[in-house]
Amino acid sequence: MLEGVVQWIGSMEDVDLIAVTGDLVDYPFKQMDDPAILEQGRQDLRLLAQLLERLPVTTAIVYGNHDHPGLFRDVFCVPPSQHVGGARVVSFFDEEGEQSVPERVGKQRRNFDELLGDGDALPVIHLQHYLTAPVRDDGWPHTYRDGEIMCDQLISDSRYHLVLQGHYHPGITPFCAGGRAWFSTVPAFCEPPHVFRVYDLALEGELRWQQHEFNTVVAA
Repeated sequence: MLEGVVQWIGSMEDVDLIAVTGDLVDYPFKQMDDPAILEQGRQDLRLLAQLLERLPVTTAIVYGNHDHPGLFRDVFCVPPSQHVGGARVVSFFDEEGEQSVPERVGKQRRNFDELLGDGDALPVIHLQHYLTAPVRDDGWPHTYRDGEIMCDQLISDSRYHLVLQGHYHPGITPFCAGGRAWFSTVPAFCEPPHVFRVYDLALEGELRWQQHEFNTVVAA
């Protein structure tokens, strides 16, 4: 199935970027250092990398809380910032803190703060695993500990922002906060009906988007 959807997306015209928001594999938390599990995890990630390498499109990918960060770094080399299709794409590699609450701290937080003060006029696409907005902490903490502060910072910036998020499996329909910051969380692709979205962020900050279900694509 994964190979089929990668091929289908690759056949689409005018696609500048493929964005993957983490949880690439369901790595067993209690076996993080098991040699056999490590090797299997590395093979799984290499398979995904090989599929994505076939695409004639720039790829940005981050790890999630179900991934092994060390294995991810062994297989993928993702620049923290790149310019694609008239926008700046910035990838954030965050972790869960106390009580499994997502945090943007240290180098990742410095990168975020510096981004908002660098004066680059291009629209910014943020790629991250956890939610900046809205707050979705029922049952499990999905939103950053200081997500509301980060959201206010984005709204206060003079540029347009598109924040692509993962982690929350039901997904969140794209919405705009403060007229400048768009937030979107695609439903988990691993669960039926295997959804992905195509976005078009116009220069004036208008977001157009389409949602596709891979089951429907195959049937058509």
